[in-house]
Amino acid sequence: MTISVAVVEDHQLVRDGLVRACEESGRMQIAYQGSSVGEVLQLEHPPSVILLDLDLHAREVSVEDVQSLIARGSDVIVVSATTKAHVVHDFLTAGVRGFVSKSDPTESLIEAIDTVHAGADWTTAELAALISRDPQRPALSSQELLALQLYASGLKLESVARRMGVAPSTAREYVNRVRAKYSALGRPAPTKVDLHRNAVADGYLA
Repeated sequence: MTISVAVVEDHQLVRDGLVRACEESGRMQIAYQGSSVGEVLQLEHPPSVILLDLDLHAREVSVEDVQSLIARGSDVIVVSATTKAHVVHDFLTAGVRGFVSKSDPTESLIEAIDTVHAGADWTTAELAALISRDPQRPALSSQELLALQLYASGLKLESVARRMGVAPSTAREYVNRVRAKYSALGRPAPTKVDLHRNAVADGYLA
């Protein structure tokens, strides 16, 4: 059975390589090659599998973009250089069926397409380890996480303390612990804005 594949990648050399790998497999047909999610959404017949880069013309592809592609019946495989665990996690949660690193061999790409088209998710041991343990994301206790979410959302420490049912000094201690953990990872967050930015990047805040 021929698998229809769309290749969405803004770097010509990379896109040509992905197209060539699919064509040389002998069982895949290129339904689209370009750099626009919008153009893929306008195709009359949605491709079976979409190979999608997450950075197109300096614009990050959103979870909503992926969900729109999936809603039309396509399986999405992200082909990206990203190694950020929270990004991998967010897109897998949105329905992406697999992640292929741009450093992976061609055989892995073809295996991923075959596996996803057969109805299974595709992963590797490296990907599983990346999702389960991100060395750049601090491990927070439940109280530290709650304090971070409340404080970084804009509440003052006194309001955080009331929401948590603790003394203001305790709430301050939780926030200070979070800051210390970020600093230990080389991601200092001395201000509330910094904490908010880190919390969003790590998936602790929407």
